[in-house]
Amino acid sequence: MWNRAKPLLTLAEKIWHGPNGNSSKAFGLAEYETQYERLYGDFAQTVRALIKNEVAGRTDIPSVQWTKARPKDAESLSKKLADRGLSASIAIADEIKDLAGVRLIFYTDSDAEAFVQARVIPSLFDVEWREVKVHHPIAENKQQKYQGIHYIIRLKPDMVTMNPRLWRFSGLRCEIQIQNILMHAWAETSHDILYKSPLADGFGKKERGELDVTLRHVADAYLRRAAYTFQHVQETNASLLKGNDLYQRGIRKTLFEVADNNELSEVLSVLSDHTMQRIDNIEAEYPGILSALLIATERAQTRPRKDTQTSYGVLPGTEYPQILNAALEVMSRVRYLAIAQTLHGYIKLFQIATDNEQRKSVLEELKKLAENNLQVWKQHGPIVQYVVMQELAGLDKSQTELRPVLETIWREQLSTELESVGGGYSQFVITTSPVKPSDAVREIRAAALSDVFSAFDRAPTDEDRYRLSAILSDATRLPNQGYSNELCASILEDADTIIDFFRNRLGSFSLEFRAHLEQQI
Repeated sequence: MWNRAKPLLTLAEKIWHGPNGNSSKAFGLAEYETQYERLYGDFAQTVRALIKNEVAGRTDIPSVQWTKARPKDAESLSKKLADRGLSASIAIADEIKDLAGVRLIFYTDSDAEAFVQARVIPSLFDVEWREVKVHHPIAENKQQKYQGIHYIIRLKPDMVTMNPRLWRFSGLRCEIQIQNILMHAWAETSHDILYKSPLADGFGKKERGELDVTLRHVADAYLRRAAYTFQHVQETNASLLKGNDLYQRGIRKTLFEVADNNELSEVLSVLSDHTMQRIDNIEAEYPGILSALLIATERAQTRPRKDTQTSYGVLPGTEYPQILNAALEVMSRVRYLAIAQTLHGYIKLFQIATDNEQRKSVLEELKKLAENNLQVWKQHGPIVQYVVMQELAGLDKSQTELRPVLETIWREQLSTELESVGGGYSQFVITTSPVKPSDAVREIRAAALSDVFSAFDRAPTDEDRYRLSAILSDATRLPNQGYSNELCASILEDADTIIDFFRNRLGSFSLEFRAHLEQQI
């Protein structure tokens, strides 16, 4: 079959390949200019066409916004060879890797990275991995501002064998550059000004140097910032579209109709990361969403795990603890927008928990709701603690199963400090401030003390009394610094109330618990 195709090749192509079809012919600059520049141009166009054909219609990778293919022109090659002391070389194809070049332009760095991760280039071509370069400013390159990813590739032998039109490109190398569109514009401008327009010796050196400095400043002050901004806009819009898709399908309907926990996990991820914080009237819609979320989470407890068979083996399915944590994450996104509903949601999830690890996860989120968050207090005062107090008033606090929930809340309500956590990748900052006394704060503390006293009187064991007495002890601690005389007086007044409470019950305590109280007080 292939013997009949060979006559289609030109004599020049046969000469290029030699008897074995290998592009091993050596050539110098003069031959490149007259014979091979066009061949490398055709090769670059072919590489570009192969890439465009591979990605056409694919939705799993970002679109290539623009492509460029070119041979290295003889003038640029001459300068490059001279700079390297290779002007007389007759092995240019071995010395210079980018005689053929293809540039792939993407809107943002994240698009370019997604394209690289999809491994389109390695799947199509043989990559010289030792020659792959990720360009970015470092000391070794004198902080050059150019950024991009460069591959050096050859056509795969089987691709060449199967297509006679590609025989003449066998063994040729091509450089594939991957860049964002802003860096492409900068690189083209810089290259045209600084390299393609040489000045005579003794003329304009200072001013040309100033242009180089200006271009570097543009890269630092504008392009990088603009690229990050474009990337942020693109990622935010992608997130909006994901959230919008779930919202249009109907959040409650989707939660009720999931087929298994794998699907529920995906829905909860979209709900948490892309949807909840963007619902315009979340205060009105949250109760219904929360109700559906709690029902879906409870249903997940009884569903069997659904494993997925893949080419790499069995991928374990999602189990209930993962669903619980995902549901808690959804609730955390809007915990302060519907305080009462979120509180009762946590209580419901705690009640249906089947082991201590699940209960611990719920209590950790409950603590975050009930705690004296400094940022919330700055804007709204003790509104969260007040709403929680009102909701506790309607609960039957004698339920043994609610003890850990109630004790978590009481400990936070009686705390005398506000706290916020901040920082970034390189630091973790905890900021504290004393509670600011007010009528609302006094009412919250009084209600919490009353609840703890009642729980203490119901406590069946000393172990229960130890825990409750620790909460009361914490309530009498002054903040580390910066507290007012008014707060100090309020805490001392509460301390007197606590001491009177214990004094009136000393006769009913065990000797061990009396000793504990004496040491504590």
